[in-house]
Amino acid sequence: MANLDELGKSGLGRGIAIGLGAALLIPVAAVALAPYLRPAARATLRFGILAAEKAREAAAEIAEVVDDVAAEVQEELRAERSARAADRAAADIGGEATPAAGGAAAMDAGGSAAAMDAGGSAASMDADASGEVAMNAGSEAATDAGSETAASVRRSAEAPTTGASG
Repeated sequence: MANLDELGKSGLGRGIAIGLGAALLIPVAAVALAPYLRPAARATLRFGILAAEKAREAAAEIAEVVDDVAAEVQEELRAERSARAADRAAADIGGEATPAAGGAAAMDAGGSAAAMDAGGSAASMDADASGEVAMNAGSEAATDAGSETAASVRRSAEAPTTGASG
Protein backbone atom coordinates (compact mmCIF):
# COMPACT_ATOMS: atom_id res chain seq x y z
CA MET A 1 0.00 0.00 0.00
CA ALA A 2 2.96 2.23 0.31
CA ASN A 3 3.13 2.47 -3.45
CA LEU A 4 -0.43 3.81 -3.70
CA ASP A 5 0.29 6.46 -1.06
CA GLU A 6 3.35 7.59 -2.98
CA LEU A 7 1.31 7.68 -6.19
CA GLY A 8 -1.21 10.04 -4.56
CA LYS A 9 1.51 12.31 -3.18
CA SER A 10 3.31 12.73 -6.51
CA GLY A 11 0.15 13.88 -8.32
CA LEU A 12 0.36 11.17 -10.93
CA GLY A 13 -2.67 9.35 -9.53
CA ARG A 14 -4.70 12.55 -9.51
CA GLY A 15 -3.73 13.25 -13.17
CA ILE A 16 -4.73 9.76 -14.23
CA ALA A 17 -8.10 10.09 -12.47
CA ILE A 18 -8.81 13.44 -14.13
CA GLY A 19 -7.85 12.04 -17.54
CA LEU A 20 -10.12 9.01 -17.18
CA GLY A 21 -13.01 11.17 -15.98
CA ALA A 22 -12.62 13.56 -18.89
CA ALA A 23 -12.38 10.69 -21.35
CA LEU A 24 -15.70 9.36 -20.09
CA LEU A 25 -17.54 12.67 -19.63
CA ILE A 26 -16.56 14.57 -22.81
CA PRO A 27 -18.39 12.25 -25.23
CA VAL A 28 -21.48 12.30 -23.00
CA ALA A 29 -21.34 16.10 -22.73
CA ALA A 30 -20.82 16.49 -26.49
CA VAL A 31 -23.94 14.43 -27.24
CA ALA A 32 -25.96 16.37 -24.69
CA LEU A 33 -24.72 19.79 -25.87
CA ALA A 34 -24.77 19.04 -29.63
CA PRO A 35 -28.10 20.77 -30.30
CA TYR A 36 -26.70 23.95 -28.70
CA LEU A 37 -23.20 23.76 -30.18
CA ARG A 38 -24.32 23.04 -33.75
CA PRO A 39 -25.64 26.58 -34.48
CA ALA A 40 -22.49 28.10 -33.01
CA ALA A 41 -20.31 25.84 -35.15
CA ARG A 42 -22.38 26.69 -38.25
CA ALA A 43 -22.12 30.42 -37.53
CA THR A 44 -18.37 30.13 -37.08
CA LEU A 45 -17.95 28.23 -40.34
CA ARG A 46 -20.27 30.65 -42.17
CA PHE A 47 -18.23 33.62 -40.93
CA GLY A 48 -15.00 31.94 -42.04
CA ILE A 49 -16.33 31.18 -45.52
CA LEU A 50 -17.70 34.73 -45.98
CA ALA A 51 -14.42 36.22 -44.78
CA ALA A 52 -12.47 34.05 -47.24
CA GLU A 53 -14.74 35.14 -50.13
CA LYS A 54 -14.34 38.83 -49.21
CA ALA A 55 -10.57 38.37 -49.00
CA ARG A 56 -10.53 36.78 -52.48
CA GLU A 57 -12.59 39.66 -53.91
CA ALA A 58 -10.34 42.26 -52.29
CA ALA A 59 -7.24 40.50 -53.59
CA ALA A 60 -8.71 40.41 -57.12
CA GLU A 61 -9.52 44.14 -56.98
CA ILE A 62 -6.03 44.96 -55.72
CA ALA A 63 -4.49 42.84 -58.48
CA GLU A 64 -6.62 44.66 -61.08
CA VAL A 65 -5.53 48.07 -59.78
CA VAL A 66 -1.88 47.00 -59.77
CA ASP A 67 -2.22 45.71 -63.35
CA ASP A 68 -3.79 49.01 -64.45
CA VAL A 69 -1.04 51.06 -62.81
CA ALA A 70 1.64 48.82 -64.32
CA ALA A 71 0.10 49.25 -67.79
CA GLU A 72 0.03 53.04 -67.34
CA VAL A 73 3.67 53.08 -66.26
CA GLN A 74 4.69 50.91 -69.22
CA GLU A 75 2.87 53.26 -71.61
CA GLU A 76 4.60 56.29 -70.04
CA LEU A 77 7.98 54.56 -70.40
CA ARG A 78 7.27 53.80 -74.07
CA ALA A 79 6.34 57.44 -74.68
CA GLU A 80 9.50 58.67 -72.91
CA ARG A 81 11.66 56.28 -74.93
CA SER A 82 10.03 57.45 -78.16
CA ALA A 83 10.60 61.09 -77.21
CA ARG A 84 14.24 60.39 -76.35
CA ALA A 85 14.72 58.54 -79.63
CA ALA A 86 13.25 61.50 -81.53
CA ASP A 87 15.51 63.89 -79.61
CA ARG A 88 18.54 61.74 -80.42
CA ALA A 89 17.58 61.57 -84.10
CA ALA A 90 17.14 65.33 -84.21
CA ALA A 91 20.45 65.85 -82.43
CA ASP A 92 22.13 63.59 -84.99
CA ILE A 93 20.89 65.82 -87.80
CA GLY A 94 21.63 69.06 -85.96
CA GLY A 95 18.17 70.17 -84.86
CA GLU A 96 16.05 69.77 -81.79
CA ALA A 97 12.98 67.56 -81.70
CA THR A 98 11.72 68.58 -78.31
CA PRO A 99 7.95 68.43 -78.58
CA ALA A 100 6.06 71.68 -78.07
CA ALA A 101 3.96 72.12 -74.95
CA GLY A 102 1.55 69.25 -74.78
CA GLY A 103 2.96 67.70 -77.94
CA ALA A 104 4.33 64.26 -78.57
CA ALA A 105 7.30 62.93 -80.47
CA ALA A 106 7.82 59.46 -81.85
CA MET A 107 10.24 57.62 -84.08
CA ASP A 108 9.16 54.88 -86.40
CA ALA A 109 11.18 51.89 -87.56
CA GLY A 110 12.25 53.66 -90.76
CA GLY A 111 14.20 56.32 -88.89
CA SER A 112 11.58 59.05 -89.24
CA ALA A 113 11.00 61.35 -86.30
CA ALA A 114 7.71 63.20 -86.01
CA ALA A 115 6.61 65.92 -83.62
CA MET A 116 3.20 67.44 -83.15
CA ASP A 117 2.62 70.70 -81.31
CA ALA A 118 -0.37 71.66 -79.21
CA GLY A 119 -2.02 73.34 -82.21
CA GLY A 120 -2.15 70.06 -84.07
CA SER A 121 0.40 70.86 -86.79
CA ALA A 122 2.83 68.09 -87.49
CA ALA A 123 6.30 67.98 -88.92
CA SER A 124 8.45 65.02 -89.78
CA MET A 125 12.10 64.56 -90.55
CA ASP A 126 13.29 61.73 -92.77
CA ALA A 127 16.90 60.72 -93.25
CA ASP A 128 17.66 58.77 -96.39
CA ALA A 129 20.49 56.31 -96.85
CA SER A 130 23.00 59.02 -97.82
CA GLY A 131 22.35 60.92 -94.61
CA GLU A 132 20.53 63.83 -96.26
CA VAL A 133 17.59 65.10 -94.30
CA ALA A 134 14.33 66.48 -95.59
CA MET A 135 11.67 68.05 -93.41
CA ASN A 136 8.05 67.60 -94.40
CA ALA A 137 5.17 69.59 -92.94
CA GLY A 138 1.55 70.43 -93.55
CA SER A 139 0.50 74.00 -94.28
CA GLU A 140 1.99 75.33 -91.03
CA ALA A 141 5.66 75.60 -90.16
CA ALA A 142 6.92 73.33 -87.42
CA THR A 143 8.49 75.31 -84.63
CA ASP A 144 10.21 74.45 -81.40
CA ALA A 145 8.41 75.77 -78.30
CA GLY A 146 11.49 77.76 -77.17
CA SER A 147 12.60 79.17 -80.52
CA GLU A 148 11.55 82.60 -81.75
CA THR A 149 12.06 81.90 -85.44
CA ALA A 150 10.24 79.29 -87.44
CA ALA A 151 12.25 76.48 -88.94
CA SER A 152 12.46 76.57 -92.70
CA VAL A 153 10.31 73.79 -93.97
CA ARG A 154 10.25 72.23 -97.40
CA ARG A 155 7.36 70.23 -98.68
CA SER A 156 8.23 66.79 -99.93
CA ALA A 157 6.61 67.56 -103.31
CA GLU A 158 8.77 70.67 -103.79
CA ALA A 159 12.08 69.10 -102.79
CA PRO A 160 12.04 65.31 -102.85
CA THR A 161 14.83 63.55 -101.00
CA THR A 162 17.59 61.99 -103.05
CA GLY A 163 18.45 58.36 -102.58
CA ALA A 164 21.94 57.01 -102.09
CA SER A 165 23.64 56.54 -105.41
CA GLY A 166 26.48 54.49 -104.15
